[in-house]
Amino acid sequence: MEKVLAFNLGESQIKSLYRICSQMKIMVIEVPESQMSKTLNYMVGLKPYKGEGTAAEEILKSAAGRSMIVMCGLSDKHIDKILAALRITGLDIDYKAVLTNVNKEWNGVRMFAQMEAEKRAHEGV
Repeated sequence: MEKVLAFNLGESQIKSLYRICSQMKIMVIEVPESQMSKTLNYMVGLKPYKGEGTAAEEILKSAAGRSMIVMCGLSDKHIDKILAALRITGLDIDYKAVLTNVNKEWNGVRMFAQMEAEKRAHEGV
């Protein structure tokens, strides 16, 4: 089943994301901060929780105020439609990612850290 994990989205952002995804029958899963230490695979229901450790407080602080979605199992067509809908509606989400074989065992904290590192590298900071 196609799913989108949503991290740190405000109320209006999550409502807009639900509206966009529901048209394509894509499930949206809101991930609370308390679940950030669990793997992405666990969050989408693909693997049982085995205890990955705790979320690093300094990374959680850097994630504060930043939003992220992780698209899981979506077809290329649906990814394109979601990204286009985000642009059209002006829905500002800081980080957008796709669940891959590389990141599926990462937890939410590591995903935020990776997205931040990629942003800094892209900006040349």
